[in-house]
Amino acid sequence: MRFIRKGLAVAALAAGAGMLAASPALAAPNWNPISPDSYWKCGTTTTHPAGGVLFQTCIVSRPGGNTQAVLVVKNNSGHSIQIEGSVAATALWPSNTITDHSADCVQSTLSTGYSSGCFTATANLSGSQVRAASALIVNGQLATTTQTPYVYPS
Repeated sequence: MRFIRKGLAVAALAAGAGMLAASPALAAPNWNPISPDSYWKCGTTTTHPAGGVLFQTCIVSRPGGNTQAVLVVKNNSGHSIQIEGSVAATALWPSNTITDHSADCVQSTLSTGYSSGCFTATANLSGSQVRAASALIVNGQLATTTQTPYVYPS
């Protein structure tokens, strides 16, 4: 996953939403239930080439600059799937310093009809420009998302 994460950090600085519905999550430690609200800014929903799986990258930025990126997955395939991936938020600071905030999303099973999110750690990114991108592997097949719009944490 490290090669994917490094590529996402670079991709998050290049070019640039519908929310997926919240559902119960996986048992894996970094896959969690999602509860999108007005603090979530998401990129375009992507259909995974494996079929019946929707995914997108979101940035959650709450007051005080507390920000994290999320890889959101919704399984509409009609059967359980194996998922893993990575998500990276890249912050560009006024000093032109770039920081990468990323997470590897461990392999786990996602049942049909369910959604889950893989979250990066929360970081105070107040005063930066943040973009995020992610990669998702479904049953061994890789796909990437488009980037999120810029978010300006405050």
